[in-house]
Amino acid sequence: MPPASQPRKPARARKLRVPSRSKPIHALWPLLFCVALDPFLVRAASILALEGPKPFTLLFPWVEFVHLPIFHFTGETMSTISQWVLYLQFPVYGLLMTLRSRADRRWRALNIGLAVHFGGILLVEILSYFRP
Repeated sequence: MPPASQPRKPARARKLRVPSRSKPIHALWPLLFCVALDPFLVRAASILALEGPKPFTLLFPWVEFVHLPIFHFTGETMSTISQWVLYLQFPVYGLLMTLRSRADRRWRALNIGLAVHFGGILLVEILSYFRP
């Protein structure tokens, strides 16, 4: 039988590609990374504190933000808040990046964390000019 005379087979129905749910460990990678990095950065903070306020501000701008005199915190309150901020700054960055990340948007999530960090540095520098 010649090939032209054979009946044509119906085309297969195309399967719709359903995006797979990523595993929870892949979705939480920014948070886990920042939590794992935090003890090393706290140790680096104790070394950077010996260098002066500017290197410390580059690593932990939100701690310096708490120390600004515009808040009028007492010494004990400022010390307590500073310790909390010191240990929670990078896990909060990781949480923000985790909430913003998607499988194809990892660089956007990293940029969110960097923007919050450098925004804190900029805010501390601007507000330091308004000290009484």
